[in-house]
Amino acid sequence: MMRLPEILVGKTFLLVDPDPVSALNMRGLLAQYGLNVTVVGTGLEARGLVRRNYFDLVLIDARLGRAEWTDTVNALRRNHVGGILPLVALVDTGSWIAEGTTSLRGLDAVIDKPVHVPTLITRLAGILDCARSEIFRPFDMNRVLDNIFAVAKESAQISDRETIPSGD
Repeated sequence: MMRLPEILVGKTFLLVDPDPVSALNMRGLLAQYGLNVTVVGTGLEARGLVRRNYFDLVLIDARLGRAEWTDTVNALRRNHVGGILPLVALVDTGSWIAEGTTSLRGLDAVIDKPVHVPTLITRLAGILDCARSEIFRPFDMNRVLDNIFAVAKESAQISDRETIPSGD
């Protein structure tokens, strides 16, 4: 197992996933790395939690559905507690969100599924590092990628056994 990047230590994440099996699987795997993950199944639940609680990052599964997705992303941007709230989409190949970029407005990153956990950890560290910088805009991908590569250099080797299935 890779070493958890320093920027992720003590961070709190919100996972919005309508599939309870996939959500518990993802939560368990991330918990093995010491990450604190709160899971909700709907955008409405996510909006309520973000109004009352602080989260360092929100992972939103694209299985949420188009209408609920748009409402949730917009509400999370407006109503969260604290500073910048990075929003990251988890997207299955061929899902509705993978078909076009109009659904990506308001997001900070997109992560394809199935997810390779050490790669996910490295990407999340890069996204958070970018978010804490003074200049942060949704989809500033060059900056995010630079941060991802910097974090990857300090992380241990990645194991192929730590992949989260896409849930299909």
